Amino acid sequence: MPEESGPFRLDLASLKEGPNQRRLEGGADQIGLPEENGLFVGPILLEACFIRSHANVEVQGRLRARLRQSCVRCLAEVETLLEPEVRLYCKKRRGREGAAAAMESPEEGLMYYDGRSLDLDGEVRETLLLEMPGHPLCRPHCMGLCPRCGEDRNLGDCACLSGGSGGKRDAPDSTRGEERGAQTREPKGRERPVDRGRGK
Repeated sequence: MPEESGPFRLDLASLKEGPNQRRLEGGADQIGLPEENGLFVGPILLEACFIRSHANVEVQGRLRARLRQSCVRCLAEVETLLEPEVRLYCKKRRGREGAAAAMESPEEGLMYYDGRSLDLDGEVRETLLLEMPGHPLCRPHCMGLCPRCGEDRNLGDCACLSGGSGGKRDAPDSTRGEERGAQTREPKGRERPVDRGRGK
């Protein structure tokens, strides 16, 4: 069966000795990027220089992708441009020893490949996942939503803050009723006077 080709897979035969400029692109669904933390808009681009030295290839480039998320405070749509660098040194895997080295102690920036093609799908996916904002905000000082009425405070003060009905300045009816009852109720410490003349 022919080997499946991902959008960021490059045949070694297409690279000459020395530097090779390449531009690869693919979709988020093609490399298994989840949508739980955001939606990638448009294609993901990789522009890089592939420097070949016999069977080893050095990759120097940059990714470009647009990510759409929701602000964690006001839920407004936030679009972020991700442009992380990609730097890899790809070595040909040589037998079982090379496979064991790749599995047991992978070095940062070092990737082993089969000697025929470079599969960068996984590297692109992991790089973008690490670059995604974990606490997206529409602006640095987002005011968020009012916890009482749900209005967006970035658009102005809501009735809760301006002293309208249901605001902090207006006490609930039940509270006002309790205050009125407390004013008419006799203090517990005061005793009713005794008419001692009747007892004689």
